[in-house]
Amino acid sequence: MTIKKKSLSFTLLALIVAVVIITFIPRSLSGNEIAVKAAEQLEHKGFEHIKRTSDKVSSEHYRDLNGSGEVSISYHADGSLFNKTIITEHGRRVYAIGNDNGTLEALTWELPNNIANENKEVLKKSLLQELKNELQNKDWIDEGQFSIDNKEVRKISSQEGKFLECVYIDQVTEMPIKKEFIEIVYGKSIVKATEEYRVLNKTPEHVFDVTGISAKEITAPVPPESTSKG
Repeated sequence: MTIKKKSLSFTLLALIVAVVIITFIPRSLSGNEIAVKAAEQLEHKGFEHIKRTSDKVSSEHYRDLNGSGEVSISYHADGSLFNKTIITEHGRRVYAIGNDNGTLEALTWELPNNIANENKEVLKKSLLQELKNELQNKDWIDEGQFSIDNKEVRKISSQEGKFLECVYIDQVTEMPIKKEFIEIVYGKSIVKATEEYRVLNKTPEHVFDVTGISAKEITAPVPPESTSKG
C-alpha cells in the first residue's frame, strides 16, 4: 500500500511539473502577429533612412521626423551620383545637386512662406507609414529564422498572384530592417528590388551638412501664383 501511495504521489507531482512547464513555454507567434509587433516599433519621432535598390538605379532617403529636413539621393547603375536634394531650415531652404557628365552643379533657393510651412508639416510624416500599413493589413506567413549581416532575423512573406514581398525583422529590436520585392517567373523567384530601413534617435550631422557645397543662389523655381500665397 505504501508503494502505491508513493507511486501516485510521484505521478501527481510529474503532472503538476508538466503543466507548469507547458504553461511557461511561449507559444510561437503567427506571421501576422510578428508583422503587427514589427509595425508597432515604427511608432517613433526620430530619424529615418530608407535605401532602395533595383537592377537599374538605387536611391537613399533620409528624413528627420522633427520636421527640420530631409535628403534624397539617386544613383546611376554604376553607383555614381545622379542627383541629390537637401531640404533644411524646416522645409524652407533647398539645395539641388546634379551630375552633368561627371561635373557636379549645385543650386539653392528659399521657398515662399506658404510652401515652406507645408513642407514643415510633410517632413513630420513617416517615410515608413506605407510599410507600417502593409504589416498591419496584409496576410503574412512566418518563414523562420535567418541571419543577415550577423543579425538574427525573422522572415515573413506575403504573396499576391506572382508578386511576393519578404520582410526581415531584427530578432532583438523587432524592427523591420529589410524588404524584398520578388516576382515569380515560371516558378523561379526573381528579386526585382530591395528596401533597407534604419531608425535612429539622433540625426547624423553629416547627412545635412552643406558647408562644403558651393551652390548658386537662384529664385525658387515655383509657379508665380505660389509665391503670392500665405
